[in-house]
Amino acid sequence: MSSPDRREDAAVTDTAALPVLLTETEVAQWLGMSTESLRADRARGVGLPFIRLGLRRVRYSADDVREYLAARTVRPRAAPEAPAPQGQ
Repeated sequence: MSSPDRREDAAVTDTAALPVLLTETEVAQWLGMSTESLRADRARGVGLPFIRLGLRRVRYSADDVREYLAARTVRPRAAPEAPAPQGQ
């Protein structure tokens, strides 16, 4: 028979793969936007993926936020080099 401590340790180990969940306020602050903007995006069905845990409780997976930002990262191409000036 296992002790309660061993069952708790097993539960912690089993949940190690769970995603880090961020609140609406944390995501808004981190992205420099308002919580109202996040709410409007959710209502329109656009923006960041989110997890609804109840009628008014919403969380964002840190991994989803990273993926969303990575997909929208624009990497400018290097400007073409100007021809070297001709000697006069």
